Amino acid sequence: METHFHLVVTFTNISSEMRKIKSYTARSIVDYLEVNGTKFFLEQLKFYKKKHKNDQIYQVWQEGLHPKLIPDEKMLIGTIDFQIITRF
Repeated sequence: METHFHLVVTFTNISSEMRKIKSYTARSIVDYLEVNGTKFFLEQLKFYKKKHKNDQIYQVWQEGLHPKLIPDEKMLIGTIDFQIITRF
């Protein structure tokens, strides 16, 4: 799917770390779009920004996250294999 991605990570505080990842990547994406003159995409990011987000012009990432626990190595390998197989 082009509208989202899956990330396998381990963090003590996943909310805080994901906030950092989203902030960094959103800034990088917006900077890239501004430099490369892709006005259409910037307008889309501006249009779909949540109204209560007064501290930003664009919204790259959807709010929230949905972490899933991967309790052991067997499930980790199965999760990664499933994602690779279903992608191609």
